[in-house]
Amino acid sequence: MTRQNAVVSADGGDLTQALIPLWDMCNHADGKLSTDFNVALDRSECVAWRAVPAGAQVFIFYGDRPNCDRLIHNGFVQPGAASDAVRVRLGVARADPLHAEKVALLQRLGLAAAGDWELRSGPRPVSDQLAAFVRVLCMDKGQLERWAASSDADLEPLLAEECPQLGADLSAKALAFLQVRVKLKLAAYPTSLEFDEALLSDDVQDRKLSQCARLAVQLRVEEKRLLQAALAHLEGGAA
Repeated sequence: MTRQNAVVSADGGDLTQALIPLWDMCNHADGKLSTDFNVALDRSECVAWRAVPAGAQVFIFYGDRPNCDRLIHNGFVQPGAASDAVRVRLGVARADPLHAEKVALLQRLGLAAAGDWELRSGPRPVSDQLAAFVRVLCMDKGQLERWAASSDADLEPLLAEECPQLGADLSAKALAFLQVRVKLKLAAYPTSLEFDEALLSDDVQDRKLSQCARLAVQLRVEEKRLLQAALAHLEGGAA
């Protein structure tokens, strides 16, 4: 898939797939997307976003994507990537007696009742959308009725990083729910972070990993570090 490049078709009316050999040789570096198709000149153009001295390697930005996607589509893992994320599948259980009410409120917020949510790298691992979803998920009947009676404008605080209107009890419940989910995600790995780090250590001579196995372990390491950082953030009282 890394060699399937979308360009404008010969008649200019649609997109088609093309090989761009020289462009495909450029490695990734953090920056900005700077490649586009010039219809007037019938060519793809890539603009450098920093000075490139003669003889130096030319890098391009592959785009914001988590390491799980970068490994699948680009064949490498980027340690400490700012765009890294770990997906967590959450949904309103159909057996939940408040299923209909929760789904209706989520729809008003523009959120799905089930899906993959991302815990992200950086100082704010929980997005506003994930925070809002968990808040609704943890509501009791009375809380749902109060929020459902609100205008669309009054619902906006649910999508904010801080939501004082939520109340201390519901805020604590939502925070505890996220902490448990992150702990379960960490516990699902068959190995510890320390074990994986040891596998990648140059000091370990009796474990010879293939390149594919090394990449898989690197991915596990990055995901576990991200989840541990997210858990520390949540245990600090922030959602």
